[in-house]
Amino acid sequence: MNIKLFWRKHFSHFAERIKDFGTVVRPLWIIVLFQVLIFVAFVAAPQGQDMLLSMVIDFNDHWFAFVCLLISLFALSTVSEFGSRLIIYFSDLTTHELEPRRVRYRKVYQRSLSKIVLFAPAVSVACGFVITSLRLMKGASVDAFQQKNPILILAIIIAANLLLAFVIYQLYFGKLRKKFYVLKLNKWQKFVLSKLYSISKLRLIPAIELVDGKPQLVQVQVGGKYFFRPIMRRFHVAFLLPAVFCILLFSFLPVNYFPPYGAAFIVCLSLACWIAVYCWFDILDKMQPLFIKIPYRLIMFFGLLIFSWYNHDHPARIAAVKPKGETRKLVQQYFDDWVEAKGFDKDSSFPVVFVSAEGGALRTGCFTSMMLAQLQDSFPVFKNHVFCYSSVSGGSLGTNFFNALTQLPSLPSNYATVTRKFYGQDFLTATTGKLVFSEIFNAYSPRMISKFDRATALEKSWEYGFAEATGTSADSNLFTQNFSTGVGNPASKDHAAVLINITEVESGLRTIFSNVIIDPVNFNEVADLQKKALVQLPYSTAISLSARFPLVSPAGAIEWRKGFQLHYVDGGYYENKGAQSAAEALQAIKKFSKYKDKAEFYVIQFHFIEPTPGEYYGIRFLNEPREILNAMMNARSGHSLFSYEDLFRTCKQNNASLIPLYLPLDGHKVPMNWVLSNAALTRVENVCKEMIKTDKNLQPLLVRLQQLAK
Repeated sequence: MNIKLFWRKHFSHFAERIKDFGTVVRPLWIIVLFQVLIFVAFVAAPQGQDMLLSMVIDFNDHWFAFVCLLISLFALSTVSEFGSRLIIYFSDLTTHELEPRRVRYRKVYQRSLSKIVLFAPAVSVACGFVITSLRLMKGASVDAFQQKNPILILAIIIAANLLLAFVIYQLYFGKLRKKFYVLKLNKWQKFVLSKLYSISKLRLIPAIELVDGKPQLVQVQVGGKYFFRPIMRRFHVAFLLPAVFCILLFSFLPVNYFPPYGAAFIVCLSLACWIAVYCWFDILDKMQPLFIKIPYRLIMFFGLLIFSWYNHDHPARIAAVKPKGETRKLVQQYFDDWVEAKGFDKDSSFPVVFVSAEGGALRTGCFTSMMLAQLQDSFPVFKNHVFCYSSVSGGSLGTNFFNALTQLPSLPSNYATVTRKFYGQDFLTATTGKLVFSEIFNAYSPRMISKFDRATALEKSWEYGFAEATGTSADSNLFTQNFSTGVGNPASKDHAAVLINITEVESGLRTIFSNVIIDPVNFNEVADLQKKALVQLPYSTAISLSARFPLVSPAGAIEWRKGFQLHYVDGGYYENKGAQSAAEALQAIKKFSKYKDKAEFYVIQFHFIEPTPGEYYGIRFLNEPREILNAMMNARSGHSLFSYEDLFRTCKQNNASLIPLYLPLDGHKVPMNWVLSNAALTRVENVCKEMIKTDKNLQPLLVRLQQLAK
């Protein structure tokens, strides 16, 4: 009894307020969640900060994207505020015998939450700009600005955010409120809402009204469709119809039209649109306009499950039906043909370079391509001695972009310039646009619609980027061509061996897409996708299979038997360095090739980041669930380390030189993203130039290339 009295005296009001707050915020969970996502995306996540950083640094090129971002923030703010009020109006937040003071608490929470979600998007993005700018000004990349005076650009951006907040304030609380059509409630609507009643339910309210000039107690009917129809009309015209229009527009918008808008605009606008759609379904559930009661949101959920059974998922794009017969060769046979096609002097030794690249989106992709480009520009004979590329995820884009450059009919005069031009393009906006707008249509379609596929959008972005960077036409674009008849044509004996590492979902096996035969003698427990598939793939699609990391990118479905498909995801699910495939290819050559004693092998391994001491302090919270998740996630890292150690042992046993190259920049300076700012590109380029001058691991290869140049 003493404990009860103590609790009631000191903590009962606090407990009631928490309970009332939970009651108010529960129906608004989707709106609150979207506000949290905006904050995390632009304040906490390096990828979102780099989106903002691109606007700060390259303001001349991204001013339109910045204006679009402000427009989307205004849309997100207004629809969040109106949607939150609308959901509250249609939610019955009363309980039996609710005390008047608790009614006041809930009304305060309602008003406060509506105001918070009104200003939260603009505040979150403004904080992101400030944090990003402060970090940039402290660093050594101020020279990356297009403008000589970066303070002016920062002032313009901050002033524009403040102006947006001021306009929103004036529109809702200031002088502009009277000039624009705002939501006005009549006395009965205000009365119902003051009681926390839902306006969708019919009620009889006792009231005093004049009847024949005399006040009498009468029953007034409130609630129902005639009660909320004016509010819904405003919602349909101002929010729902524009949201549906934007969803359809950006769902059908061609991939090459997305980049000017910027990914930040796409994300904010999509959240605004889906808040409006969700509010509409929430209100349908509450007001039930038909003569039978239908759980609309529940039907949508079960419909998603049903369509997932019939949907063919995300089939990979097809270049051609695979012809019968195998024209590829074993890796050691292909190596012998390559040596003869290159015309190396067989009486003396010659260097052979293997390139292995770790996954990590454009972070390692750009690092890999830029380093190889710098080597090529410094030593023009370099590309002639690269025999094998083994890569994963973003590293696959990095190695294969350089490989495609070396096979162009007209070779670049400066590889680094072309590489920077390619990675300076936006591969994120179109992919994000398809993800947040049109993928919902694929989820409810019995057959996948390629125009709505985010993986297709990413592949086409690479193709457009390659054409833009190299100045090639559609007919000569190697990224769009059939891999098996283009870059990976086995008949072209002077082409490098390509090992694109993938993971097969159904079996969990390491899978390789290659222009050489992946046989069980040389490659241990590996699926040969070229042999297994019934179709041939475009070069960009083959690269994409190695970089599909759900939920960011979907698994690619490939037909391996008539009517049956297998699914393929990022090679990093199995092993994230590409080291094991490189080691197995090297072992096969050293064991079976007739030129094994003449070749001097150099293996360049690109790493995502510099290693840190392996000190682990154990799990101290939610042990059992975290043990399961951590074990599954960290098994991938452990396997990657094991594979790299296997590559190290293979090189040591076969007198090959292993050259580890680590990107010495953290995720804030070069984020793992599909778009990079000018500052990030500058940092990567400077690191590569410095490595050629100072990296001790690289020097033996550089000395050998210098000897060949003489």
